[in-house]
Amino acid sequence: MRLFIAVPLPDPVKEAIYGDAEVLKREGIRASYPAWENYHITLKFLGEVNESKVSAILDGMRASVSGMMPFDASIEGRGVFPGFRNPKVIWCGVEEGAESLVELFERVERAMAYLGFEREKKPFHPHVTVGRLKRLSPEQKRFIIKFCSHRLAYGRIRVERIVLYKSTLRPEGAVYTPLGSAFLGGRDEGGA
Repeated sequence: MRLFIAVPLPDPVKEAIYGDAEVLKREGIRASYPAWENYHITLKFLGEVNESKVSAILDGMRASVSGMMPFDASIEGRGVFPGFRNPKVIWCGVEEGAESLVELFERVERAMAYLGFEREKKPFHPHVTVGRLKRLSPEQKRFIIKFCSHRLAYGRIRVERIVLYKSTLRPEGAVYTPLGSAFLGGRDEGGA
């Protein structure tokens, strides 16, 4: 099964981000847009994993965050990866709380490396993916640059837990199923 570890977002923030996707769609920007309920901040993509490893992954997640207290973060700003010359992904960023999210990422990275998962080679940039862009015309590229220059605040989140998700690829889009959570500060509330 395909697994990843992420910070879930509250519905009002997801709805605000979805507003960006709607604007882009109306502008004719061809992209692969996730369903609004799938928005999250990815900490670690684990890839194809045998089901027998799920328990060890959840234990590693819990150990990695037990000494870190919950914190607030603000979802705001827009940008693209890898850059405006050849944009492939459009995203919403994180302002307040970004350093804490980087620390959270590093803790998860260490725990997953201990379990044999390869470390990320690129630096971690906390974000929410709005869409994976397809071929853009020069006019659309200019629109994306202008669109990203307008800073928009999508809302604040309380980062209290990280979630292990299973990603099932379907023709209509990916379906994410939570398999379990790890609560910051070592709080144990079981389930997803």
